[in-house]
Amino acid sequence: MAAWRGLSWLRVNHLTSSMRYLSTTLPTGAAAQQSVKAPVQVFGLEGRYAHALFSAASKKTSLEKVEGELKDFQKLMQDSPALAGFINNPTIRKQQKQSALAENNRLTKVSGVIKAFGTIMSAYRGEVNCVVTTAKTDPALIGGMIVSIGDKYIDMSTATKIKKIVQSMEQGL
Repeated sequence: MAAWRGLSWLRVNHLTSSMRYLSTTLPTGAAAQQSVKAPVQVFGLEGRYAHALFSAASKKTSLEKVEGELKDFQKLMQDSPALAGFINNPTIRKQQKQSALAENNRLTKVSGVIKAFGTIMSAYRGEVNCVVTTAKTDPALIGGMIVSIGDKYIDMSTATKIKKIVQSMEQGL
């Protein structure tokens, strides 16, 4: 665990303090209905935390700062197996972990919260995921491509065209 102590540990403490501050300053009751709505809905426990974090950070006009800190924290977890082990270890008392997620015994969900927050931020910036698969990456396509943009899917592969021709020939006979 010593590999992530020192400067890295200060960054972890700063991030968890920021998350705790933002999550504890969320409005409740009637004020909660005035929460800033995310541009896309993300589901599950991680989604709820990500939405709350987005709303709080948006009100404080610190979306980019929070996103940067979350990315730094995620990189820190990826670079330090000891830190990831510490966070995901259920035998370590939550007082030692000190964060809003730890207070609810949900610190193991932090990677999912970061991913969900990233999805919300991408939608906020107007970004759309696009995946293009060609015959180079998937030889079963024979030629052409398959394009997936957001929730839309376009199959322009040679394999699909051949399959459709074969099916129409079989139906005609």
